[in-house]
Amino acid sequence: SRSELYMKAAGKLPNQLMRKISDHYSN
Repeated sequence: SRSELYMKAAGKLPNQLMRKISDHYSN
């Protein structure tokens, strides 16, 4: 699921990048 991907990515990417990605997918 998307949440799983976010959780995995969160461990590798900085929060700022995660926000950018999250914002991109929510649109």
